[in-house]
Amino acid sequence: MQTFPEAMKAAITALAAWSGYPAVPPTPPADSPVAVVPRLVIPDTLVAGTDRVARVTVTLSQPARRPLAWECLPANGSAYAPAYFAVPKQKMRVDFMPGETRKVVEIPLLRDLGDKDFTLQCMWTLNHPPVAGGQGVIRGGGASVAVRSAAPRQPAYPPVARTQGCKLVFSSTFSEPITANAVKGAWRSRPHWGDLQAGNKEIAPYVDPATQPGVDPHPVVAGKRVLRAQKVRARSLMTGQTYDYAASMLDGINLYSYRYGYAELRAKWGRAQGTSTAWWLLPATGGWPPEIDVFETGLGDRPDFSSGQVQKIGGQRVAETYRVPVAVEDGRWHVIGFDWTPQWQVTFIDGVEVSRRPNLVNEPMFFVLNVAVGGLGPPPANAGPGWKSELTLDYLKVWQ
Repeated sequence: MQTFPEAMKAAITALAAWSGYPAVPPTPPADSPVAVVPRLVIPDTLVAGTDRVARVTVTLSQPARRPLAWECLPANGSAYAPAYFAVPKQKMRVDFMPGETRKVVEIPLLRDLGDKDFTLQCMWTLNHPPVAGGQGVIRGGGASVAVRSAAPRQPAYPPVARTQGCKLVFSSTFSEPITANAVKGAWRSRPHWGDLQAGNKEIAPYVDPATQPGVDPHPVVAGKRVLRAQKVRARSLMTGQTYDYAASMLDGINLYSYRYGYAELRAKWGRAQGTSTAWWLLPATGGWPPEIDVFETGLGDRPDFSSGQVQKIGGQRVAETYRVPVAVEDGRWHVIGFDWTPQWQVTFIDGVEVSRRPNLVNEPMFFVLNVAVGGLGPPPANAGPGWKSELTLDYLKVWQ
């Protein structure tokens, strides 16, 4: 007779065999950034009666090879909010870049804890594959903790080459032709697999004036190319359905592809609620994955900036997305830089490094720029007459 754990294991194995998926996820190669899975450690913290901030040290058991992040929240114990400590209006976040092992989380205290305690919980990982979290206890009655140990030295990242000693190998002011079908030397107005990103649950096809008369998703305004999503009836040639919105895209599969180098885009956006704008790269072979997301803004209607990559490692798809804690203002020009080397992917905003992750992509890629409607966020809530969402483009350059 099988015990319950044995029966459960047998059931999982049978289900995996039926579905075609392995019962045990494949192990990533040893040299993969996801192969190193450190533990999150939050030791108990003692605070003195005179302390008005609890400084909790959060550590990793070993340095990670990829960015790791957790959302943290203080939880009531015998000491509770708002009497003893303040709960932040926004979720606290702990970010570890590759090589880092120590961070400090600060929680405002409103009175002496005495002999009471509460916990700091960092359980919600923002990574995929997910990484286990942890929690620690904050206790009163400790000796004075006014003297703190010095913060550890941060890892020294390798220098970024950017354009130094490099040659300009590609330059565009987006004046090339834009076509609905594949034409060498032209941008394409939709993804090479069709005109709708159904997998992202987007609610607008990517259109072209040749296929949707009366709709112009790529106008030139004041000498600059504009990607414009609009509220207008648009029919998808892929699904045959008609949608209430039209999206805008430039797909460069027939224009240019490269492997490694420094790329730079100057752009500005007037993003409407319910839309997202992005600059990303896809394989020149036309397959997927991998994918590199240099920037995405507006995901989930958030104003922050995401940068990441998708790759298949050991037969398992790995998605690495890092939310950059920098708000990129609408309505003014920004220079987005992307340095891609065999070792690293580094993203810059206006010359400032904001994201660095180990590189997982090593094949030629082409550029995609788009303004999407819905999909990875809520749909527009109040799209009245004249509604639009725009990404204005100045130049795109590549140095190698």
